[in-house]
Amino acid sequence: MAAEELFDRLSGIADRDLPKMALVRWQRPSLAIEDIEGRVRSALGGLDLASRLKLKPGAEVALACGSRGISNIARIVRAAVQHLQGLGLRPFIFPAMGSHGGATGEGQAQTLARLGLTEAEMGCPVRSTMEVIELGRTPSGIPVLVDRYAAAADGIFLINRIKPHTAFSGRIGSGLLKIMTVGMGKQPGAKAIHRFAFRLGLERAILEVAEVMLKKLPILGGLAIIEGFYHETARLEALRPEELLTREPELLAQARELMPRLPFTELDLLIVDEAGKELSGTGMDTQVIGRQYILGEPEPASPKIKRIYLRSLSPDSAGNALGIGLADFVHRRVVEGMDREKTYINALTGTGPEKARLPPYFGSDRTAIKLALATIGPVEPREARVLWIKNTLELGEFAISEALIAEAKAHGELEVASRLWPLAFDGKGDLIGLAGGGRSP
Repeated sequence: MAAEELFDRLSGIADRDLPKMALVRWQRPSLAIEDIEGRVRSALGGLDLASRLKLKPGAEVALACGSRGISNIARIVRAAVQHLQGLGLRPFIFPAMGSHGGATGEGQAQTLARLGLTEAEMGCPVRSTMEVIELGRTPSGIPVLVDRYAAAADGIFLINRIKPHTAFSGRIGSGLLKIMTVGMGKQPGAKAIHRFAFRLGLERAILEVAEVMLKKLPILGGLAIIEGFYHETARLEALRPEELLTREPELLAQARELMPRLPFTELDLLIVDEAGKELSGTGMDTQVIGRQYILGEPEPASPKIKRIYLRSLSPDSAGNALGIGLADFVHRRVVEGMDREKTYINALTGTGPEKARLPPYFGSDRTAIKLALATIGPVEPREARVLWIKNTLELGEFAISEALIAEAKAHGELEVASRLWPLAFDGKGDLIGLAGGGRSP
């Protein structure tokens, strides 16, 4: 008997017993900025960058850019480059992404290129290295490391999205301070911060390193990006260096209110079409799925999800499968598409090997879903609370099982946009119809 057939029988669930699904859409207004370039120029114009640090015409400014799939990131960075060039300065872009891209200069440049941040598109050089210099030590002994190219520049400008961090909750999250400390420190700096976080907590470790960097580096400020519920660019705000430690927490509170979340607090099964580093630092956003698996840290109180099934890695993940360990079941293509070296480097730099553990994997969606539903306790499969999403970043549209219909209709911000339809599979046993694609069989 073939393995898939054996596992399918092991579930004890027939196709006809699987739950029926319906398409659902959020009903929230978009906050999208229409004139991205104009807003960037306006924000940066208020900083008076040319006079900061008494920069002379021809001075080099390093633009710190990360690895996340931020909406409109190429347009935003290009507008920043053009603004600096208009001031007579010479900007260049460098990757500020810790250990991502396989912790190589070439890999990090390729990560930027996948986001559209290339020399040809941006109109300025892209300089990528893993070499760092040490600026000193924090009061707790953390070595403060920084990208060699950035350290040699006349000025450094930060560009990043502000959002809750996937590894801790506090006054700061994943934003300008994080890209400055963890990102600009490259793999050695990221590893040092995460290592000391065991004793200090990640937020305190980041803040200690940030204070040293702000004193010893020519930081010009940063451009904070806040995205709305639909992953749209909702706000752009430029911060002076002296505002980073005070203003970023306020922007984080705004970002937390706007970020997408699951509309249900309890689920039997969450089906996720794709995970990837450009979607979340942990592949699947821990704030969304209610799991973080961090040694010494409590798990989020909500949502409570019995089983998570991951179907694939996103095309732009480049094989980095960090977060695979957050799932209970995965499709075989996730494992086959995993770049073991990139995944392990990222997981071990962040001192989180749990995120790289391999769950049970199967060659078809049909088998994996049945086995997931067979392990949720005394709940009939057709009565299971199932949510099917594209990824944890784009939650404007998804599919739900029949057991969630009444709750969705009572929600107030959800529209049930289709009839109920049975889960359908192709000849290989994989799902037909994507929750994020607006289609159902």
